[in-house]
Amino acid sequence: MKVGSSGVMDAEVFRQLPLQLRPQLATRFTPRILSSMLTVVLVLVKISGLVSGAGGQQYVYDAISPWPVVHGSNVTVQFQSTGYNDMNTLGQSQSDEVRLYCPDTAGSTTNKSNYVDKWALQDVVITFGSASGVASGGRTFGNVTVGPIINMRVLCKLAFYTLVTKFGVTFYSEVSDGLNIAFADAVWAPLQGHLSLTGNPSQLRITWVSANVSDHKPGVFYRKTTEQDSDVSLVQAAAQTYAAGDMCGGIAAIVGPLNFRDPGNMYTAIMTGLQPSTEYVYWYGSTNSSFSVSPNRTVMSPQPITNTGSTTTCRLIAFADMGAWGGTHYDRKPWMSSAKSVIELVQNEWISKNQRVDLIAHVGDISYAMGKGYVWERFFYNIEPVATLVPYHVAIGNHEYDHKSHPSINDPSGVTASYAPSWGNFDDDSKGECGVPTNRRFHMPSSAVGASPSSNGVFWYSHNVANVHMAVISTEHDLSPTSVQYAWLKHDLESVDRRAQPWVVVSGHRPMYNNENRDGTDDADLRVQMKLRDYLNQLFADNAVNLYICGHYHNYVRTGPINGAGQLAATGTVHVTVGTGGANLGSGRYKTFPWALKNLTTYGLLSVETAGSATMTLNFVDSAGMVLDQATLTQLARPTAAPTSTPGSGTTPPSTTSTAPPKSGGSSNTAAIAAAVAMGVLLAVAIAIACIVWRRKQGRTSIDGRGHGPLPTMSPDDQEPLEEYFDEAHA
Repeated sequence: MKVGSSGVMDAEVFRQLPLQLRPQLATRFTPRILSSMLTVVLVLVKISGLVSGAGGQQYVYDAISPWPVVHGSNVTVQFQSTGYNDMNTLGQSQSDEVRLYCPDTAGSTTNKSNYVDKWALQDVVITFGSASGVASGGRTFGNVTVGPIINMRVLCKLAFYTLVTKFGVTFYSEVSDGLNIAFADAVWAPLQGHLSLTGNPSQLRITWVSANVSDHKPGVFYRKTTEQDSDVSLVQAAAQTYAAGDMCGGIAAIVGPLNFRDPGNMYTAIMTGLQPSTEYVYWYGSTNSSFSVSPNRTVMSPQPITNTGSTTTCRLIAFADMGAWGGTHYDRKPWMSSAKSVIELVQNEWISKNQRVDLIAHVGDISYAMGKGYVWERFFYNIEPVATLVPYHVAIGNHEYDHKSHPSINDPSGVTASYAPSWGNFDDDSKGECGVPTNRRFHMPSSAVGASPSSNGVFWYSHNVANVHMAVISTEHDLSPTSVQYAWLKHDLESVDRRAQPWVVVSGHRPMYNNENRDGTDDADLRVQMKLRDYLNQLFADNAVNLYICGHYHNYVRTGPINGAGQLAATGTVHVTVGTGGANLGSGRYKTFPWALKNLTTYGLLSVETAGSATMTLNFVDSAGMVLDQATLTQLARPTAAPTSTPGSGTTPPSTTSTAPPKSGGSSNTAAIAAAVAMGVLLAVAIAIACIVWRRKQGRTSIDGRGHGPLPTMSPDDQEPLEEYFDEAHA
């Protein structure tokens, strides 16, 4: 008999509860039925045998409201209790819970050990007493409010669980069969809407999820806000989905309420013929009036792409490492409630003030679902308020992609085996998802048909946003100079029209420069940083990349300009880590390097604003709306030759750094100089090898703080594990 570290076990382990085999079919609610149902209070069967024990409470359910439940609303459960008399007695059993059960597909049964969400009574709104006062027999009326409850296209249940002790064992036990939840918007409701760009400034793509409505002409309606409904345009939607068998293994491929669950149909439609910088109203869903459509939403069409980027302005919002929020998700810690403040920051600081945002860039570690389908459902509910108003783009992160499937026949990026060099920490962080949900749920801009080298779905792609060229890379795939991705990136950067897009921004999940101090638990992450520097520093310099945005480390770090040799310089690529979207923050400790100009350990986002071709302003805005860091970048000239300098160790800020060319002197013996140089190199190599051997004998591995060149390869036994930020995730 297995008991957790807390000494509390689930009732399913202590005793086998009878399954309530009730195939449930979601009901289609017509307006007349809805009106009738809203006037009726659902009275449930009273509990005949209440579970009690040491510390256990007793409940009788009365009703649930609102009924039927509206997607995303809080739900109030009315009950009677013999255990609670007022708020003062709540502390006697603070661990009592309300749990949410939802089967993995419509019509399947609910396994009571597999709840998808829960709320401890100590963490929710609970009130006692009612208009009728205390009931007879010492029972007290109470109301518990939990939620939000997400429509997952199946009939769900809410149930009370209380702690009881029997035969010396403490465990959770369900008080009754639970309360059924049916949704007012039924299974056909178009949910999880999010916009994206296509690469064509006269288009916008909308993607949403619902049950299968392909027989009812799903599509998107749109018109200018100045036009009438009679002027509306309609574009039919295409559909796709994915199954457990599409995954690369792990828990992501296990069918069940907690793991793989029916994701619904992903419908996508492209609004075409949009006039630039024009306000449109749109709605989407089934074109059959008897089925559901979304509320009307207003969006500004993309700015035009012209050859006068020097006069255009653009605003981008970027963050990484967010996650979902709103519940406590089975046995994990509370979800990233701080992520809510970051999304609300976008709404409050820009959208509600009618300040244009051209793009939101979520740079990896998106939902942290890691094989848990319910988390994807909740994540899209969380971002929908902004993602239906501003294009929402993503980069692939380790928690969306990394897997251990060898060979990989399902990997949607097209590789036959996941990227797992011995010097890195590319593990099983997606728990078998291998990018499948991300690649199916998000549609990113793609190369023209037949283009070579070509973009690769959500993994690597590029597009223009006003006067900014955005290239998105996958740091979870090979980026060495001989790789397919490197060839695509090189071709893409070399093809940018700098008259139209004077600014070039590259984004990828993992950083090239981050100085967080994790007390030796991040050696593999540091080696990945140094490899990325080796691969990309010179490419960025050759193509005058202005900004690299990343995450992975849960902090904010801004560097000074980095040149092709990896030096802090007067001009070069500025690197910004903004892994502050909501996941648990990092250590708050930082190593000192000349290139690290700003370190912050707080939640927030990066605002990137261009003013023609003259300046690009970076603002880090915390979740309270305060600007905690600001930097202004000026335009870079493309170098005519690759830098030949070697890494330095100066600490002079970039604005005052200067490098004088070597002076020419008198004649010298060329052969003697060459011999001296060769001897010096051999001596340096010998000293370096001796130092490495000595440090390994001391039980340490040498790390060059500036990260120029890779560390010696370590065996798996030598590598220390990464710090885990929460139960199953690291960075």
